[in-house]
Amino acid sequence: MQPRQSMPAWAAALFLLLVLPAQAQYLPARPFSHNLQHWQKAGEAQFSAVQFQGKTAALIVVPPAAPLQYQQLQFDVHAGFSAGDVMQADALVRTKSVHDGVGAYMVLEWLDSTGRRIGLNTSYVSRSNGAEGFTLLQAEGQAPQGAASFRMSLILHAHASAWFEQPRLKRIFHWSARPLPPGTLRRIQAYPSKPVQRRFTGFGYDVWTDQLSSSAEKMRTVFYPRWRELNPAFARVHLGAAWNRPELNSMAKALLQMKRTNTSVFATTFHPPALGSSAAIAAYARHAAWQLEYLVLKKGCTNLRWYCPANEMTLSSWGYYLDHLPQYKALNAALYRALAAKHVPVGILGPDASPLSNWSVLPWVMQHMNGLLAGYDVHHYVNSTTPSDPLFAPWFQSEVSKYAGMAARYGKPFMLTEFGSKGDGRVVNGVTLDRCVYFGTPQEPETGTQLADVALAAINGGAGALAYWTFADFPPHPGWLNQWGLFRNRPHNTSRRAPYYACGILSRALRGPAEVCRVRLNDAWMRAVVLRRSSASWEIVVLNRNPFAVHFSLRIAGLRSVLPLSRSAYNPANIRKAQDGGLPPPGSALLVNGKLQGVLAPQSFAVYSSGLPALPHPPAAAWLQKDPQGRPEICWQAPSGTRAAFYRIYLGGREAGITSSLRFVLPPHASGHSCSVAAVDFWGRTSRQVRASGSQPANATLEKG
Repeated sequence: MQPRQSMPAWAAALFLLLVLPAQAQYLPARPFSHNLQHWQKAGEAQFSAVQFQGKTAALIVVPPAAPLQYQQLQFDVHAGFSAGDVMQADALVRTKSVHDGVGAYMVLEWLDSTGRRIGLNTSYVSRSNGAEGFTLLQAEGQAPQGAASFRMSLILHAHASAWFEQPRLKRIFHWSARPLPPGTLRRIQAYPSKPVQRRFTGFGYDVWTDQLSSSAEKMRTVFYPRWRELNPAFARVHLGAAWNRPELNSMAKALLQMKRTNTSVFATTFHPPALGSSAAIAAYARHAAWQLEYLVLKKGCTNLRWYCPANEMTLSSWGYYLDHLPQYKALNAALYRALAAKHVPVGILGPDASPLSNWSVLPWVMQHMNGLLAGYDVHHYVNSTTPSDPLFAPWFQSEVSKYAGMAARYGKPFMLTEFGSKGDGRVVNGVTLDRCVYFGTPQEPETGTQLADVALAAINGGAGALAYWTFADFPPHPGWLNQWGLFRNRPHNTSRRAPYYACGILSRALRGPAEVCRVRLNDAWMRAVVLRRSSASWEIVVLNRNPFAVHFSLRIAGLRSVLPLSRSAYNPANIRKAQDGGLPPPGSALLVNGKLQGVLAPQSFAVYSSGLPALPHPPAAAWLQKDPQGRPEICWQAPSGTRAAFYRIYLGGREAGITSSLRFVLPPHASGHSCSVAAVDFWGRTSRQVRASGSQPANATLEKG
């Protein structure tokens, strides 16, 4: 018999992480006591314990004369949990005579040591809850930092009656916030034979159409070069319900630019008209099918692959279809028939539900609409934790995994088509501030790490594609300020924000088609994603959520070759930028027999890519001429070989601008200065400069590019 050997410290830590999170019951599912013991009453209502269908139920009756005060029964928990724990609350409800208010529902409320609310999670809110029989209410929430207690509340906000039965409150996810010691090697193991996802499309952005309605010059010198620099594989765009040929022609130009970056596009209608009859639904569906037919089959926008007829299930009000699921099915069925009649190769995505608490409609949608839909998509914003806090991502990954697993059983992909950090939502001086609260603050750089953390959680959870909201700020609108962009969108200010550099190095690398390998780590504060396109083509992302620098070792099981890698990194404490403010070119690393080693600063991450092509070829020729308005411009012929992402123009040896086209209007002071141009590839590497001659060379052409 061999002597027993002790388990290495890192292996012991890995073993502990693989054990299912311990669950705890705070309130087991059982009937209420006869005197509603342990439940506090709030609001002007009649509260009692009654026999209902053979069980003791809690009855709340709000009489007609009482003011609506969110009348409720409350159950408080003051111990036995820690920050990062996720609680699930359940109860059954039956209602009678709900005609006003919002009906019966449930919340989880997080309180600090002074009793102040610091977090709130709700069940599905609807007047139809319990109207036709007992309805299951369920709310899930994660304990934020500073939570000293939490409260489960059963609420009736209506002049009506509600019977609640079998309340249950339990912990479903436990997070240990104790990192390994700083000097411990972080070990990451990737398993290509056990993919989480076999059909990963890629990481990208939401692009509001107003962002693409700028001047042609701004599109050439700002939007399109940056789009090509970030090189996203996925995009979500707005398709107006009433658009006809003029608007569609404008949209087609943008879609064809996205086609040049091999970007798969998902279109959504944000403000559909009221649809009060089956005839109106059919007419709406026919027009949407004609729009898609025009874009895909007439204009050649074959990268437009999916469509959703109602953003976030909205019709006359936000989330309208959450309360009218049969109508939602009827709308999608009409659209499905209209697309089939025109043979348009565009699939329908849904339900576009937001936030995570509304993902609960997915089982119904999957059960009743799977034959209509090409896939399932959802949204969520991280409102519960700060950018430097690692608590959210592990739970989010478990939630994505749950719903992606459901979708996979139905044979469909699951996509996160909107996500972001914490939103504002205040109204200040009559203006709605629809923006990220951390932009323009010292925490802005940390949002880059948080967004990467969420993206990696979604990918490892099985999401087939994901899109950050948004690529650029919306242009100014009266009474509404939408500022979520990776860069600003003002007439004289298009400066980049910190997340541009974090999301940019992710989107230019995380492209499909690819398989997502399953990974295991010995540190719960570390993250990793490993994509495989082929045996010689890999994308690796490693993220450090520790408050100190760490050494890591990543091994890909079964790989026995030596592969050169490019390396791009994001460190919120020291964001690297190119000379023109864009993404810097990558460094280098080696993957030796499937093993990669490195060091990461606190709250930073690195992206490693194989298969980096040779340096870009320079433009074939360049010359000076006058444009139709008589202004001096430099023109050039597209380089041979690898296609350029965009071009840099130099005046007197200094950079004068960038553009996506093959011409650039020079500033008035250009006279007397030498002028040259260089090609930039999709990895930010610049070719040698080609100096412009005085006239167009023979046989030169501008047809390419």
